[in-house]
Amino acid sequence: MLTMLRNLQSCLPHNVKKYLLIAVFCVSFACFSANAQTGRALSFDGTNDYVSLPTGLSGSYTKEVWINAASFTGFPNILSGTGTAIFLNAGRIAAGHSTGGFTQILDPATLVSGTWYHIAVTYNAGTGDMQLYKNGLLIQTASAVPAYTEPLLEIGRYSGSNFFTGSVDELRLWHTVRTAGQISGSMNCELTDDEPGLLAYYNFNQGTAGGTNTGITTLNDTKDVCIAANGTLNNFALTGASSNWIAPGPVLTGTCAGSFPNINITGNSICITAGDTSPSLTDFTNFGDVGTLPVTRNFIIQNTGNAPLNLTSVTILGVNASDFSITGAPATTLAPSASTTISVSFSPSGANGIKNAIISIDNNDIDEPTFAFSISGNFAGGAQALAFDGVNDRVDLPFTFSGSYTKEAWINTNTLTGFPNILSGDPNTGTAIFLNNGRLAAGHGPGFAQVLDAAALSSGTWYHVAVTYNAGTGVMNLYKNAALVATASSVAGYTETVQQIGTFSAGNFFNGLIDEVRFWNTARSAADILSTMNCALNGTEAGLIAYYNFNQGAQAGNNAGLTVLNDLVGNCPQNGTLVNFALNGSVSNWVSPGGTTGSCTPQVSNISVTGNNICIPIADVTPVAADNTDYGLVTVPNTADHSFVITNNGGAALTISSIVISGVDAALFTVQAAPATSVLPGASTTFIIRFIPSGANGIKNATITINNNDANEAAYNFAVRGEVFDPLPVTLVYFNASNAGRYSRLVWETATEINNKGFEIQRSINGSNAWETIGYVPGTNITNGSKYSFNDLAPLKGINTYRLNQLDFDGRSSLSKIEAVDFAGNDVLISVYPNPVKDKLNLVFNDAKLINSNAKITTASGTVLASVKLTNYRQQVDMSAFAKGIYFISLQDGTVLRIVKQ
Repeated sequence: MLTMLRNLQSCLPHNVKKYLLIAVFCVSFACFSANAQTGRALSFDGTNDYVSLPTGLSGSYTKEVWINAASFTGFPNILSGTGTAIFLNAGRIAAGHSTGGFTQILDPATLVSGTWYHIAVTYNAGTGDMQLYKNGLLIQTASAVPAYTEPLLEIGRYSGSNFFTGSVDELRLWHTVRTAGQISGSMNCELTDDEPGLLAYYNFNQGTAGGTNTGITTLNDTKDVCIAANGTLNNFALTGASSNWIAPGPVLTGTCAGSFPNINITGNSICITAGDTSPSLTDFTNFGDVGTLPVTRNFIIQNTGNAPLNLTSVTILGVNASDFSITGAPATTLAPSASTTISVSFSPSGANGIKNAIISIDNNDIDEPTFAFSISGNFAGGAQALAFDGVNDRVDLPFTFSGSYTKEAWINTNTLTGFPNILSGDPNTGTAIFLNNGRLAAGHGPGFAQVLDAAALSSGTWYHVAVTYNAGTGVMNLYKNAALVATASSVAGYTETVQQIGTFSAGNFFNGLIDEVRFWNTARSAADILSTMNCALNGTEAGLIAYYNFNQGAQAGNNAGLTVLNDLVGNCPQNGTLVNFALNGSVSNWVSPGGTTGSCTPQVSNISVTGNNICIPIADVTPVAADNTDYGLVTVPNTADHSFVITNNGGAALTISSIVISGVDAALFTVQAAPATSVLPGASTTFIIRFIPSGANGIKNATITINNNDANEAAYNFAVRGEVFDPLPVTLVYFNASNAGRYSRLVWETATEINNKGFEIQRSINGSNAWETIGYVPGTNITNGSKYSFNDLAPLKGINTYRLNQLDFDGRSSLSKIEAVDFAGNDVLISVYPNPVKDKLNLVFNDAKLINSNAKITTASGTVLASVKLTNYRQQVDMSAFAKGIYFISLQDGTVLRIVKQ
């Protein structure tokens, strides 16, 4: 019979199934294909085939299944476990519980082999009633059926024997007692997967019917649920007409009617099961070891059903509920397939330790009206330093420096041997501060031996260390706990290409703790160092290049993924990258305590500028569209406005005195909206720069300077640019090309013309990007436009594509659309023009065989006057030197053309 594949969705309604495929015919511009049929049922051989299911039963239930029995010998089981069973007893349907010998209920009639039957059994745990249905009709009832225990279920056997012979399809397990109307109402259609009370659903639409399915050993549970109860096929041949996926199954009529919402919740894209009591890091229900607060996790609520999902409340319950809060509420109504986000923050107080709570979401999903799951977090306390293991731990910093400098850090070393490095750079020409067998040292490459402390440090003790260098005088000073311990003069300069914490040249790894790393672009004095060594900086201090206070992560906790060392200098932070750290435990991890606490008292302003929420570094000379500094192409007479935000990251008011635009194209940029003149700490203000294109086309550049009271960046400047585009003053009404028999006819018309020099006619063949100019038509430059034409007298064989290149008198040009003309014949076209000719004669042809051949110019008597090598399909011949008269051009293919010379 002629049947159709279910997966041809353009031809079939959803879920039409159970067809025997011989061929497939689908009309869509008349197409026909023969395809293999998807399996619609599973054939059991009665010898050893069975499917094990990972789910048991408890309480009330309904079992449903379609069967087609091929043998009634013995007691072939259909869906059974250790406590419940549906089976055949001498060809009659039977069901029961093990506590009653599985004989509680029996169909009085015998089945007919080779026939599909729908069978169902229901059990009410409250009343003890059991009912048996065949093809939707109640056929037997039993009362006072004893309770059961069912840890497992299998399809096709019982207790290692009693194997079923025949086919099985549409197996459904429910944790409710289905009514006769519900059973008959859905037995002839596939479920939506969202029906209330559905425990597991197997539609058997898998594999290739009768094909080689040796790799398909899983029976899919399609119920819309987090963790599917997929079955496992055992001992099936999975090839051929039996012991395999087969077709057809019973005749079903698409998908059952019904609309049901279904709630689904994920964290970190991992499904969370309703009632989950085991918080996990992978699905965000375990907030992990927390030190830096708060920590926020997002959970996605999705309606995977086909009716609206209503969320009536979201609450946090449990003993530590107050340590968690909903900081982003979800939407209250979700259409089918829609989703919403709920944000939960963990900000514990009180004693350190594990904090537990429950998120409870009330909704209109009948199966899960209160979707609840557990959450937890470990309040470990905040880390204040970084422990280096001395093996391979290091931090890479993304910047270098030049000129005068100061490097500072708090260190606590575990070893007093070798040369463990603290803050070091280029191994040949850079800078380093390190330990020399327990003594503090610093210097420049290649020797790195300029300053050395006379006394050794003590292991397990915190020290503040610093080195300063004055590039003007060449003086280098070494400080320990703000006391000068060594000095050197006439120290040569340096060149940095890299900067790292805890290593030097992939070796000399530091073993111990490091805290409060600071880089300055000045040589600080002893008094300066002393004034701030025992407190945390604000990040806004004058001369500060980068500042790392190490107050990150959970002390000695699980800090996996926390591999960024934050730079607290307010403008465009230069964050470091942790490399090779274990990030768990008390070594090679974020730890506590650090070298210092408290905050330094001076408060100053600090300017930061962003465009499109992206930080713009001071003195940035590379405009990009991403941060609004590149305006892109702007067509005259349009303008473009770009917004920039100034933020004060400091602790004192930021005063903005002016915004100045400079540079060769400064006149094309203007301050359209000025910022506020005073910005409080933590506040922002916006200004708008407008680009007004004019003049010649091309890139225009300028510099924006924001004059302010930030001591470090009093003239905050960055480059901007935009591209001017003034369109060509020609409006084309149409451009058409057509086959005129033996040549291509090109016609076009302009609506307006200003400054129009003319049109180059360009041609390519068969879609090639190689274009050649085959002619030129001067422009009329008439204001209200003109009509033009051009004939290609020797179009090439194949698809000839044409375009116009309109030229302006100032050198600009613009391309028209492309027109195509097909010359698919084999005609050789050769032509000359003008004829008669005075000076220049154009010879055009389309035969590739003539390329690089010679054309001879002869008199009427046959005397050869000249020979021209044909290097192009359009060749120009100079006839100016020839006397008036009749001449002939002879080509290699035998063509002879008569020429009249005037």
